[in-house]
Amino acid sequence: MVDFLPNQIDVQDGRGDDQTPSARSVLCIVPEEVTIPLYHRVAIAPVEAPQDYVLRVVPKEETILAAVANLQKWQDLTWKDRQKCANVIFAAICTDDRYGDIIADSEFFDVYLSMGNDPDLYGGLTKAKTFLQLSRIVANATDKPGGMCHKVVENVNVIKCVLKHVVLTIRDIGSGEVGADIMKLLLTILFNVAQHLTTKFRNVLLKVNGLQTLVGLQQSKGLATKANALLILSYVISDKESHILNDPSGDTIQYIIDLIQKAIVQSRVYGFNIKELLMGLNNLATENNGTVFLRRGAVECYVSVLQQRSGSDEIKELAALGLWTLAFNEQCSKRISEHIGCMKGNNIERRSAW
Repeated sequence: MVDFLPNQIDVQDGRGDDQTPSARSVLCIVPEEVTIPLYHRVAIAPVEAPQDYVLRVVPKEETILAAVANLQKWQDLTWKDRQKCANVIFAAICTDDRYGDIIADSEFFDVYLSMGNDPDLYGGLTKAKTFLQLSRIVANATDKPGGMCHKVVENVNVIKCVLKHVVLTIRDIGSGEVGADIMKLLLTILFNVAQHLTTKFRNVLLKVNGLQTLVGLQQSKGLATKANALLILSYVISDKESHILNDPSGDTIQYIIDLIQKAIVQSRVYGFNIKELLMGLNNLATENNGTVFLRRGAVECYVSVLQQRSGSDEIKELAALGLWTLAFNEQCSKRISEHIGCMKGNNIERRSAW
């Protein structure tokens, strides 16, 4: 838990980014002495608000800037103060995108690397949880192509650190659930950078043998890890390396398709939104995967997206592009032409890449 003392919290009453009453990211009026969990969204609704309203606490700007300044004297801080510093910065990142650039230009990555290079990082829960929160900051800040994204890709040591800890946490060196959470966040960081700065990220991966590390993750036991790695690779491999994306069993592709089906009705599934999942699946629609896509229901998945009345044109265009790509496979083309759902789909075809 993190305690925000009186006058440290700037509370607002709002309706979220899209200004709709049903928005799930809502700033609610709360007492300034409130104690909240680390996450910026809490499943606790104020008494008079609809059930889908959630609590979000926003530190005041002077509190945020003080936390950023504390990064300069990180080594002199107690662990309690380090955690408070990380918690305030995380809340800032989730509140206003402009703080991403401010933090990217601070000593943040010096701190991040010093912790990441600590051989005893997983020797104590406090250290591991602090590194978890720092990784959460990077994962959230790189969700958009801003300064933090560029800082990650420009610093080879950061990429090396992230890849190292992905491998360490997968090997389960005693980090437990905290280690599993760290691994998810690190894969999210790699996915964000791959999506926003593809060419630069590929060049860095080639320098640090990162491609081999990501390919090696395909041998892990967890489908979620394999799917994350495959989605990252789908952005950075070249045409000559497309065989890397082969999924003979189809299990990983099936996992991604299942996530898309869930994302149709949810804003995010395991950290991905439906746009990210569709773009990744389209990247994986290679000639070698055509039969697997057919067998695992990719056509039906794309059709389901097209048939959603509430879906945006952008999302439906991605689904249409996926079908178009699959149509180059003879078997898939036959399935598409026979699928009544395609013919009865939304009229998005007339406004999109079709």
